[in-house]
Amino acid sequence: MAKLGRKLKEIDEKLLENLTKLHLSNEVIAHCVGCHPDTLENRFSAKMSEWRSQSKGKIAQVLYDEALNKREPWALKTIAQRHLGYADKVEQEVKHEGVIIEYTTEKKDTST
Repeated sequence: MAKLGRKLKEIDEKLLENLTKLHLSNEVIAHCVGCHPDTLENRFSAKMSEWRSQSKGKIAQVLYDEALNKREPWALKTIAQRHLGYADKVEQEVKHEGVIIEYTTEKKDTST
């Protein structure tokens, strides 16, 4: 018996892998490879998940090397914030009807 439905769209898996490892959204990747995001989810979700995990591991290795071996300040800060729970602290002073109120807030760094 013949299969019903549309013929599967050809997708360049090497391009798909490279785009996935850049941690782009499925919508952006689908646009780049010329398919619908549901196609990626249905046909490639397991591979894409594996590629993203591999990429995160490599990024972590580079970050670790930059932070500990080269003493790069940006890398040390990233490791401290992401893995050790550190945050930038902002101290502020507010005057309200002659009374000075001091408080400290943690500022999350969203640039990384």
